[in-house]
Amino acid sequence: MREALDGFTGGVKFGGSSVTNLRYADDTTLICSSRGDLLAILKCIKEASEEKGLLLNAKKTKVMVIDRNGTGEDFLIDGQKIEEVKQFEYLGSMIDNKARLEIALPGGGMLRLSSSSGPTMADDDDDDDEEDHK
Repeated sequence: MREALDGFTGGVKFGGSSVTNLRYADDTTLICSSRGDLLAILKCIKEASEEKGLLLNAKKTKVMVIDRNGTGEDFLIDGQKIEEVKQFEYLGSMIDNKARLEIALPGGGMLRLSSSSGPTMADDDDDDDEEDHK
């Protein structure tokens, strides 16, 4: 992964540093600020993988766009469509395409972060509208 991203200038700025990916064990999450950056980083990873005799599995690859003005365009790798999801779980936290993050807390509570409303605390048995989580 490090070789594939060497020299890549995209990503998202956090505290003055550019972040392009999160990795844990065999899971990798790519972070980009634009559709073009995401396609470029996928191309870099695909090419670096092929040099090592590995293939990027389009069926296991997912894309989530956090964008109020989405284009609705498909993401393709070598003509294969990449599934677009509305939410995904990463290391026990759930993030959705409206930039809401839910973090499970020890003892059964939940911390919810939203770009529009800020942090809130909820009990594990909180009865939210199911539609809010799709």
